[in-house]
Amino acid sequence: MKTKILNFLIVVMLFVSHAFSQTGGTTGSLTWKLNLSDNTLTISGEGAMPDYNEYAVHYAPWYIGRDFIKTVIIEEGVTSIGIKAFYSCDKMTSISIPNSVTKIGNDSFSKCFKLLSITLPNQVASIGDLAFWGCQALLSINIPNSVQNIGSSVFDFCSELISIDVENENNNYASVEGVLYDKSKTTLICCPSGKTGAFNIPNNVINIGTGAFFCCTKLTSITVPGSVINIGNKAFFRCEGLLSLNFPHSVTHMGDEVCSSCTSLTSVILPNSITKIGNSAFFRCESLISIIIPNSVTSIEKEAFGSCFKLSSITIPVRLKSFNYQSLAGCFSLSLITNLNPVPVPISSCVFVYPNPGCVFPNYLISSTLKVPTSAVPTYQTTSVWNRFMIEGGGILVSAIANNGEFGYATGDGLYEMNTIATVTAFAYENCKFINWTKGSEVISTNNPYSFTVTEDIELEANFECEGVDVKTFENAGIHIFPNPTTGMLQVTSYEFQVTSIEIFDIYGRKLSTLNSQLSTLNISHLPAGLYFIKIQTENGMVTKKIIKL
Repeated sequence: MKTKILNFLIVVMLFVSHAFSQTGGTTGSLTWKLNLSDNTLTISGEGAMPDYNEYAVHYAPWYIGRDFIKTVIIEEGVTSIGIKAFYSCDKMTSISIPNSVTKIGNDSFSKCFKLLSITLPNQVASIGDLAFWGCQALLSINIPNSVQNIGSSVFDFCSELISIDVENENNNYASVEGVLYDKSKTTLICCPSGKTGAFNIPNNVINIGTGAFFCCTKLTSITVPGSVINIGNKAFFRCEGLLSLNFPHSVTHMGDEVCSSCTSLTSVILPNSITKIGNSAFFRCESLISIIIPNSVTSIEKEAFGSCFKLSSITIPVRLKSFNYQSLAGCFSLSLITNLNPVPVPISSCVFVYPNPGCVFPNYLISSTLKVPTSAVPTYQTTSVWNRFMIEGGGILVSAIANNGEFGYATGDGLYEMNTIATVTAFAYENCKFINWTKGSEVISTNNPYSFTVTEDIELEANFECEGVDVKTFENAGIHIFPNPTTGMLQVTSYEFQVTSIEIFDIYGRKLSTLNSQLSTLNISHLPAGLYFIKIQTENGMVTKKIIKL
């Protein structure tokens, strides 16, 4: 039997050797040849290389012999490298690309595990999505002046990559200490996965792009400055060496899976400026022990804390309106849930499946303590799903809110014992200032912080005013701008007052344009990525909003 198998393998090897010892053939207008004597693939001719894909009939013609390829030479005259041209050529260590090439296709070098280096000619204008995905041996790469577009996830899983260098005259991109930014250096696009130790994001960065720190497993700390407003999807995905993250209150948007699989993360401080915890935001943060959701959050999405095996306590904010039924799936150690919301959030799509229900709180959480405002205990005891917990009255509810989330935020939410001292604190954003605390329409105090003796459930509102913005006008004008952040198109609506003019300013206060007030859809795709202010003049006053151009 062993002899038959050996003979079969010899026949296969002889067949493959014969097939690739001669000129390989043509692909599109090009010709190719794999020389087994030196394991070199040569591609020559005039024009573009075809695109390929994973379906057998459309593989690159040399794909079957990829285990023999160590060196690739593309000769002058070839103008592009096709989609998945060298996909999974995992023995390839070097490639020569001529000056005639202007485009690197999607997935063109994906899974070229042993590719040590690559030199891009100064004619390349486009680098496609996933172009170098999984090039685990790649140490550095130089982006020439000619590059106008770099796709998404280009350097994901390049575990040894320590430097992405951009030539100074490139009009679209820049680099600082091997980290890739847009030209204005306000968007951090990619920190190479091979970076080690501590990393301080520069103070001029406004946007942390999608997957910016994807699989930076060797970073032990990342400092996020107060200039950052937007954090993209998977921004810190699988940063397995991070122990803690502190997000500043400048951050208004955090994407899905933002810290997913940060397995060493034990501490997270979330800002009082976000309204949503996205899908799988902290999924598989296996070392996270406790989390306080800030009082600005109104929505917690699917598997936001899924499989956080060591999570023992969580504090749910008072203004939560949406709690996905799978938010805490797999949180086996959760023993205390402090829910500040006096009104139980409805749990929809609750399907019980043996042995564990697919609801917000599976069977293994039934023994967890649910601590709620004492006045709300009867309501929770009669509310479906929530009443499956061991419900305790946690004390008197103190709630601190801002009159407008654009102007500042307030802290001090919590459950307090009768006749103990509570302290609420207001924090104003730039160009804004704190005015007073009110309960309903009654002014309670102008002190900040404000301390008082707790005797009843109370909601205090921190009132701010900002230079050039009238608070009541802002609230009553019914102005809505979406999507924000945006890639270019903005929808502006006003339900109560007529808009008379719209102006856009940069972060330095320079007016960039005055737009037609009759337009409901605005196109700002011509503006570089960054933070801007849009001033909308209505018949009742001026409204100012921050917008983020991605």
